[in-house]
Amino acid sequence: MPLRNANNPIAFQPTDNDQTMKVLFYEPDHRGHHFPYFARMLPGFLELPIQAALATTPSAIESDEYKKTLLPFESDLEILPHCQELINRKPLANAWRRCRDLSRIVKQWNPDHVCILYADGMWSLAASAKQFGITLLGNAPAYEAWMFRGGFTYPDATKKSQAVRRSLYRKLVKQRVFKRISLYDELMYDFHKSINSNTDELALSPESIRIIDPIPQREAREQLGLPLEGTIIGTSGMISETKGIHLILEMFDKHAQKNPETKLMLAGPHKEIIKGILAEDRFQQLITDGRIFCIDRFLNDQEMSLSAASCDLMLAPYPSHSGRSSIILWAAAAGVPVLTVARGCIGHVVRTKRLGKTCDVKNIDEFGRTLDEMLNEPWTEEDVQRVKTYADWHSIENYQRSSAALVRSRCEAMGLIEASS
Repeated sequence: MPLRNANNPIAFQPTDNDQTMKVLFYEPDHRGHHFPYFARMLPGFLELPIQAALATTPSAIESDEYKKTLLPFESDLEILPHCQELINRKPLANAWRRCRDLSRIVKQWNPDHVCILYADGMWSLAASAKQFGITLLGNAPAYEAWMFRGGFTYPDATKKSQAVRRSLYRKLVKQRVFKRISLYDELMYDFHKSINSNTDELALSPESIRIIDPIPQREAREQLGLPLEGTIIGTSGMISETKGIHLILEMFDKHAQKNPETKLMLAGPHKEIIKGILAEDRFQQLITDGRIFCIDRFLNDQEMSLSAASCDLMLAPYPSHSGRSSIILWAAAAGVPVLTVARGCIGHVVRTKRLGKTCDVKNIDEFGRTLDEMLNEPWTEEDVQRVKTYADWHSIENYQRSSAALVRSRCEAMGLIEASS
């Protein structure tokens, strides 16, 4: 397989000595945001003098997500489909599998740099092993990690298990298990800084939203086959219970009768448990009446942008989520307000950046009342510009620069490229 695609204008053109850094990207999970995030960051790496490989599972390269996100980069990557399949709802078992797989692949491929694109779960095992002098992930010159879930660092994290994880995380940072950690969680970022504020070892990652030219609401609805008139509330991405879709449906069932002009859009792959709820008579009637619209498929960046632009209000009622949510950023990029869970990083970002409102989403009556308030309050052009400005920081271009920063600096130190001015 060729190292570079000659038709790819961003691909690195090797010099006469063709020196490159071997970079291994480790991602055995193709579901949800995993492959889309990797596809968005990858161009930032491919403009550097690297030899890139992706370690993943056999099913991942057969998946719809792979075909829609990573297939265009296939000639830029050596594919290593040698990882074990993950086990549903077995986080500890999966963490062990990931660590063993990565150690084995590192030994076989011998990279100069390893990017663990989703280190949640793995990091705690790596930190525990490090205490006993064990290198659990394999011997490589540099490991870099991206983490999404930091709920154990939140002020309301009072369980003993969360205290244990905080202690382990402190050890992880002080032991320098990873050369650099990129976090998608503002509250976790603040916790990390309280341990070690070295900016060379820590980054607050942008979320990688592809900022697309504004699309008028009517045009966006037309492209998605949604009603052109009336109020539409909605959510996009993985349509699962972990994102609070069951809470949205319960709230909408109550809300629908007194707000007959409001419609609900659910855009993205529907999990079986949500399909089961939608099969109930009450929701089937709402679907038949044109009150609920289901777009049950994987959405590309353009469709994610369209889904946000189609709505008057976006919803992100995660019942127990930690970390940021791309939903709130797709909405901000479209200039649309959001209604979200009050707790955690999502609530923190929505309040501090004034992206919309938060509430106790598990209280269905409060959820409905807050929705009514938002639909009856003006959302001004000033609001639109403010949230779009916030979304700009999360642009895919900024994400690529941030993601590839350490590899770029190592290439500079090795003399493979000239140092940035």
